[in-house]
Amino acid sequence: MREVQGNVGCVGRESELAELLQMHGKAKDERSARLSLLVGPAGIGKSRLLSTLRTKVRLSGGVVLEGRCDAGVAFAPFAAIVTQALRFLEEIGQPLPSNHAALGCASGCHSLWFQHKGPGHTAESPDFARSRDRFFDGVAHLLAHVAAVRTPVVMLHELDHADHGTLDLLHALLDAGTPFAASLGKPLSALFTACVRSDDQQRIPPRVSMLLEHETAQSLTLGALNEAGVRALLTSPEAVAQILARTGGSPDAIRRLLDVTPPSHA
Repeated sequence: MREVQGNVGCVGRESELAELLQMHGKAKDERSARLSLLVGPAGIGKSRLLSTLRTKVRLSGGVVLEGRCDAGVAFAPFAAIVTQALRFLEEIGQPLPSNHAALGCASGCHSLWFQHKGPGHTAESPDFARSRDRFFDGVAHLLAHVAAVRTPVVMLHELDHADHGTLDLLHALLDAGTPFAASLGKPLSALFTACVRSDDQQRIPPRVSMLLEHETAQSLTLGALNEAGVRALLTSPEAVAQILARTGGSPDAIRRLLDVTPPSHA
């Protein structure tokens, strides 16, 4: 029997989805940069919620830029985010920021500054801080150009794996969305969203927690579904289709399926 690969979306997480969409609307209306950290244990539905948010925003004509943090890899999510932002502007025929060259290395051999590993690139180099600041400014201008067309949702997956540079850049971008960041010439409005794993075995890294001190940041904690959420999930068309595909509708097979104890609750 062929198994149906359904997607139950964020059934039971409607209020969290509505809150994220509201934050995106505020970022758009107030021309500001906002951050929402989705916090919870593995398997609680953080990634699924972001996936549903992505679909909602894109179906409404919005822009979603996203990248994944990789432990030990400098600026890993922003390598993808910058590439997607440049592609978006090119596809709609918008001119690139006048200082987009600041994204690359001084030698011109790498499109992104941090990809250049030659002499003078280490943190001890006197040119390091200047090059990093130029790169941060270039990313802010790039996202501001995207925001001038449509306020983007910028997703950073697995932020608990982020390197220090990624977190510093994210904090700088939040500052770029405040009124005193006049050097951009246009407001940086964006909703930054990030998944962070936190449970009994793993706590939010201190440097990630520091982001919540920013005036435009908030934490959205995902816990277990309540009774209404569980009922909605089990009766959703996608869940019913999956149960039918796995059991053929046999009551005994359905009971055996329900009797299976998930590994995390053994």
